[in-house]
Amino acid sequence: MVELKWRVVAMQQQSTKEDNVMADKESIILGVLTTAGKPLKAGDIAEAAGLDKAEVAKILAALKKQGKVGSPKMCFYEPAQ
Repeated sequence: MVELKWRVVAMQQQSTKEDNVMADKESIILGVLTTAGKPLKAGDIAEAAGLDKAEVAKILAALKKQGKVGSPKMCFYEPAQ
């Protein structure tokens, strides 16, 4: 039982670390978009941020759902107004 409790605690700590990493990457992506001053494609954001394009696309989708980024035209993203 004690071993199971420690596993749960370890999983919670790992989850918190992953959430922090995701939040850091979201901040980086929002910073790139803000600095650019124009709508960018996911590939351009990934290159500027030094991240994987697929990961950036996934994060952009989450940011769009949260209302933090908008898409003025297909496949282009900008900070929400």
